[in-house]
Amino acid sequence: MNRVGLLEFVACYTNLVTRLWADEGAGVRLVADPRAVLAESGLCIPSDSRAEVIESHATDLDLQGRLDVWNEGYSTGTFKLLVPRHDIRATNELDESTLGDLAGGLAAPLGTLVL
Repeated sequence: MNRVGLLEFVACYTNLVTRLWADEGAGVRLVADPRAVLAESGLCIPSDSRAEVIESHATDLDLQGRLDVWNEGYSTGTFKLLVPRHDIRATNELDESTLGDLAGGLAAPLGTLVL
């Protein structure tokens, strides 16, 4: 198997993270059988390797950094996937001023989470 390139990694990684955030059952499956869940997202690893999923903060590394950590698996035999936590649920509400700014196309103030 060849190292994964950035565009391929971003597509597969985005698919996986989106599924994890949308479906709590996907996270349970990822812990129980990481190889299968990773393969479903397009991130296949050699049969003699192992997968390690590490929950991280979204700001720990950029996508290139996450790819570099993943590709180290080709040397070490352990493929590490850094998955950002999804601590914020859709229970947060935006006030009318922020909603108006968003609808008008204005950028959200720094530190404001847009769900």
